[in-house]
Amino acid sequence: EHERNAQQFASEVQDSQTALDAARREWQAALEEAARKRSEAEAGESTDATAPAGLLKQLEQKLADAGSGLQSAADKVSVSGTFNPFGVRGLSGGNAAERTAKATEATAKHTERLVREAKQKTLVFT
Repeated sequence: EHERNAQQFASEVQDSQTALDAARREWQAALEEAARKRSEAEAGESTDATAPAGLLKQLEQKLADAGSGLQSAADKVSVSGTFNPFGVRGLSGGNAAERTAKATEATAKHTERLVREAKQKTLVFT
């Protein structure tokens, strides 16, 4: 039994060593990749579009495009006429009677819902 335990221990040590070696290789590859990306970033040669320098270039391009789009939109829009403060009343959501009617309808709707829930015994006050 001692020999069997020794063999199992040796097998487990070998498996652990294999896993450790794989982890070291992965770690070394990650270090090399990070060093490569840092060198590219410092040299401004990054091919990664998600790198900060690449994202900054994309943002600058979008802002430049937006600026020209805004200018063309501004060129198409013109305003003429005068301001009449009495015309502002017409921009409201209706007169007082209409607003009162809408509020009354909403109150009736919610009251009906409360009555329905009370009849179904699902009405809960919190």
